[in-house]
Amino acid sequence: KLVTGVQTCALPIYDENLLIVKGLDLRTEFILEALLRYENLQLSVINVKIDKSSTEPNEILTNYIIPRNSDQPVIKEGQTVTIDLNGFTLTGKITNNSGLTLSNGTLYNPDGSAIVGDGFVTLSGDTNVISDSDTAIETNGQLTISEPVVIRGEKYAVDTKYLFTFNGGTLIGREKAVNGAINATPTGTEAFASQDVYDGKQYEVVTLREASGFLQVGDNVYTTLQEAIDAIDEEGTIYLIKDGTSSVSSTIANGKKITLD
Repeated sequence: KLVTGVQTCALPIYDENLLIVKGLDLRTEFILEALLRYENLQLSVINVKIDKSSTEPNEILTNYIIPRNSDQPVIKEGQTVTIDLNGFTLTGKITNNSGLTLSNGTLYNPDGSAIVGDGFVTLSGDTNVISDSDTAIETNGQLTISEPVVIRGEKYAVDTKYLFTFNGGTLIGREKAVNGAINATPTGTEAFASQDVYDGKQYEVVTLREASGFLQVGDNVYTTLQEAIDAIDEEGTIYLIKDGTSSVSSTIANGKKITLD
């Protein structure tokens, strides 16, 4: 095996066309596809020059561009791939059909979407996902984003058709930030859309803010007790997440069982 059976490895790169892994010189178009065939691979994109007598990288030199004449990397069904960008920029597109965790750097595609596919996507740390020409992330899988992630797309930041948990960060889209629904935010917060200008163009920007409501049922926050009661079908719990005043009287319909916490 290229990584001698170890499921964690670094990809040290000293130019855009040649890769060294544990002293082996390999063309990038082959190594990226080969490494992604392993299940549960911890993929660390570290742009370094390596001492061939050692398996440890020792000098950081440059960012990495997936060659345009090569197949773009695909995460196949059954795989779970973690990419730690280590503060660098990976230019190109990742097709994710299973599971991708991305952190600590920039994934940038000037010519299309940066992440597409049906697999789950988790973004954390100081991570940017950027598309200069299209939607940054197009996913039919579960998407989870945490502070201080920034996603910017020339069309949408995120186009989602499944569960989207927005724990923090900034979503920036030219047409709109999110095409789809944000299904969950941290307790006591809500997604808030505003307008801002980047490079002379108007974008919609979505961030988190303190929720205007004070009663929570599931992932939704309400400003009156009646709204919260009506959100429960037969039996459920309403959580008071901060001090508040319900300005109208409330009625619990016959047959409903409500717990107020």
